[in-house]
Amino acid sequence: MQINNFNDSFKSRIAKGVSANVFCQIVTILIQVVSVPLFIHYWGVGLYGEWLVLSAIPAYLTLIEFGFANSASNEMTKAVSSNLLSLASSVYRSAWSMVTTLCSILVVSLLFGVNSIDISPLFNIEKLSEDTAIILSLFLIQVFFIIQCQTLWPALKCNGLYATAAFLSGIVRIIEFVVCILFLVVFNTPLMAAVGILIGRILGFVLALYITYSKNNWLLIGQFSVDFKIVRKLFPSAIGFSAIPMASLCLIQGLTIIVSATLGPTLVVVFTVSRTLSRIAFQIADKLKDTLWPDTTRNINKGNISSVISTLFKLMQFNVWIIAILLVLLFLLSDEIIYFWTSGTVDLDKQFFIILLLALYLNTIWNSLSLILLATSNHKFVSYLNLFLALLLLSTSSFLADRFGLVGIAAGLLFIDFMMLPFIVVRVVRILDIEIKGLLLNSLIFPSWILKFNRKNRNDKCEVL
Repeated sequence: MQINNFNDSFKSRIAKGVSANVFCQIVTILIQVVSVPLFIHYWGVGLYGEWLVLSAIPAYLTLIEFGFANSASNEMTKAVSSNLLSLASSVYRSAWSMVTTLCSILVVSLLFGVNSIDISPLFNIEKLSEDTAIILSLFLIQVFFIIQCQTLWPALKCNGLYATAAFLSGIVRIIEFVVCILFLVVFNTPLMAAVGILIGRILGFVLALYITYSKNNWLLIGQFSVDFKIVRKLFPSAIGFSAIPMASLCLIQGLTIIVSATLGPTLVVVFTVSRTLSRIAFQIADKLKDTLWPDTTRNINKGNISSVISTLFKLMQFNVWIIAILLVLLFLLSDEIIYFWTSGTVDLDKQFFIILLLALYLNTIWNSLSLILLATSNHKFVSYLNLFLALLLLSTSSFLADRFGLVGIAAGLLFIDFMMLPFIVVRVVRILDIEIKGLLLNSLIFPSWILKFNRKNRNDKCEVL
């Protein structure tokens, strides 16, 4: 048996992946644009701020996956590119079995914990104090199904169906959001909104499971089997991968909790709205990097280094020029966007916002460069460095927020991204055997190839399912 999904041209696969990610980005933007004014309308800024804090706490539990999905995806892509399907299947089953076991144990333990200890005073939760335990319990169960979805995507990515995985992730989010909003409108309580989120996630997972199995029945999805030799091989890389979302959670949900505890729930909304708007450009670049990841792993495995270098240069050109233009537009239109988005209930702190944009630009640059490290499983050092810097900021964020307000938090984020960039550049040029000067000069070239790419692919049908 052979997998034929890689027989499509590279440009065709990228076009499909980009189309699927554009869809996901539209979904993300629509959810953010709709949810903020809707929740504020029904609950007010104070109650919505407490909801944001509660929803941030369980987000840490997505780390229960421990990076096994990404680690398995790399190994499965290598195996499939060499037509070693039995090895790819063993890797998938071992990773899924480990993740499911760890996830089940930790979720059950935490369910017992949140129902035994009142944590609402710790995070200034007042209006939701009576329902805190139940809401957190619902979020914990939701996290289990989020992680189950995450373990499905490697099964699609490894054989050239990245676009399908991206498209499905967007569909699952739509289902989850629509059901949540229905429960919000009908019942108008945070508790029932949490119920809606859980029901929506379960429905989305069932759909994703059905489609993934129909396209990958050779993987024996759902069969519990652990090969400890494979697990030991995956483990170091997986831990490195887990440090990436852990750092991200520290810098997003962690800072959200600190801002709430230090500055109050009202400024949590200001922080969240500003951060969400500033990250639009980053999300676009990050999705493009994810689209290129499976093919980069495959090309490196086959020794096509020149193709990898060419792809990296184009990715960097996109970031240096297109993302910079987008960030400038976001700054110029920020007042109007936030006024329309929040119906005038949230005031933008311009100084805070411009520092956020500068940090996001550096973040976008080094995050895209990390494609080479991720595709070759050479990400461990920079992942741990990013996590260390994130924890350092988290440990000092109360002081920064108390002394300098939101501007202090933004300055801390800028410091982290400034520190990360040179470490990643040095490792990337070493892996690809290129010069830093060459990387810099090629990155500064205006990406005129975008126009050629669009003309060639504008009539393609991006059928991802």
